[in-house]
Amino acid sequence: MHLLAQILTLFTSGSLCSVLVVSMHVKYEILTFRGDEWIHAASGFFAVLMGLIFPLMDSFFGVKPQVQTEWATFVRQLTLFMGLVSASAKFPFDSNSSGWKANNAEVSLTLLFIALLVWWVGDRSRVGFCLSMAQALIATVTLQMLSSYGVLEYKDADFAGVRSWLPALLFAGCACVGTLGRQLSKTDDR
Repeated sequence: MHLLAQILTLFTSGSLCSVLVVSMHVKYEILTFRGDEWIHAASGFFAVLMGLIFPLMDSFFGVKPQVQTEWATFVRQLTLFMGLVSASAKFPFDSNSSGWKANNAEVSLTLLFIALLVWWVGDRSRVGFCLSMAQALIATVTLQMLSSYGVLEYKDADFAGVRSWLPALLFAGCACVGTLGRQLSKTDDR
């Protein structure tokens, strides 16, 4: 029964985060989808996958995150992640806007720093870093393929059909899901 509760919690969390991220990016006209109903279910599925893999890899390698995994840690990470999502949607890119305009390198480096901060706040383990990196790489390549097939389109794409800051966003999201998965498995052990 605990495994079913973990799966439902991870799926719901992944799907809800997907709804927030996609709706914010669509609202600020950064992203357009053709039939986006599937993306939330896919995000929920991958949240379950990563949320279950993190504690399994911890026990396989015999390591623990260097930060004590508790609900407050997850909330801090989630807050940083939502700030990262908001920043990725609201940084001014438009060349017609008056005032300061961020270039892609500045935005990408800033969001990368915030993504690493998300990992640092809740994990600090090599396993968590490697899993988050691998997931970000796989998801970025998948989104690049979807972009090439016209399923989704990023405005001002500068990295093979997607935005250059997307891997940082995916890395941070995976770090959050990993902390949630660890906390849920910890709760299951009690």
